[in-house]
Amino acid sequence: MAGRIIGAPAPKPGPRIEVLRVTASTWHHFAIVSTAPFGKRIHWYGGRSHECTQKNDDAEVRCHGCREEWPSKWKGYLDVIQMPTQKRAFLEITATAWEILDALVPDEWSLRGLHIKVAKTKGGRYGRYQIELLASKTPIELLPREMDPSQILEFLWRSKNRYGQNDETK
Repeated sequence: MAGRIIGAPAPKPGPRIEVLRVTASTWHHFAIVSTAPFGKRIHWYGGRSHECTQKNDDAEVRCHGCREEWPSKWKGYLDVIQMPTQKRAFLEITATAWEILDALVPDEWSLRGLHIKVAKTKGGRYGRYQIELLASKTPIELLPREMDPSQILEFLWRSKNRYGQNDETK
């Protein structure tokens, strides 16, 4: 079939890694691949997240969401392996969830290889995070290389919204 294409052949699909949000009171078990969460400021508007591209507190360089005064917040993304399925994902956590996890892990420990269970209290997406540090640990040498979520997040933010417009054209 490749001989029937003029120009560059279609790329083979790469690994699909999803961004997970824990929204239910069901416990989810993860092995952490990250050494630290990847932190990102985001805006929330129209039922979805949007990238905040403002650099620091520079009032001269404001992104679309900042100019429109959309609500903003910090999100962290941990590279994790779901247990027992061994499926790789980026776990999205809030600043409060990170504070809970950070308080559970002694300063001299790395996050890499630790096992956690995460759930939310009743209330769905409005519930409070519950995080439990488990005694089990995956040896670091058995873990895959840590991945950066930037490309996947950029793809999600650059995708068309439900009206078929890019965020910049609104």
